Amino acid sequence: MPMYDYKFELASDLDGMAAASTNSTNEVNFGVANPNCAASQEFGAHIVITQAYTAVNSGCEIKIKHGAATAPTTTLIQRWLSQTQLGVAGAHYFIPMPPANLQYVRLQYYPTSETSTNGYHVAWLGPRTGGEI
Repeated sequence: MPMYDYKFELASDLDGMAAASTNSTNEVNFGVANPNCAASQEFGAHIVITQAYTAVNSGCEIKIKHGAATAPTTTLIQRWLSQTQLGVAGAHYFIPMPPANLQYVRLQYYPTSETSTNGYHVAWLGPRTGGEI
């Protein structure tokens, strides 16, 4: 798993698919109103499956939420991952952010229909490293 800065960690061993809607354990506060993280390079959410997910047969929508205040609720971008993708331990996925974002950022998970009975992942924000899917 690649190195990442702890201050950009969104989740560490989170079962984000255990409920109909789950937020990442942490949110990132960039400290300025409009940090626009992806304005000069590819920047986004990294998700590494640390234990394969099971029973999320219809997949999961993973959304990057941002806002001007803590507990952001506005969807910035989203990506759907299939059960096959979530079922591969060690898989590294990347959700690129658009050029403009607000001060607070977190992830939110929406299993399509079934919730998981098993599985964990680590998630953080950072530049694209080249090994992601």
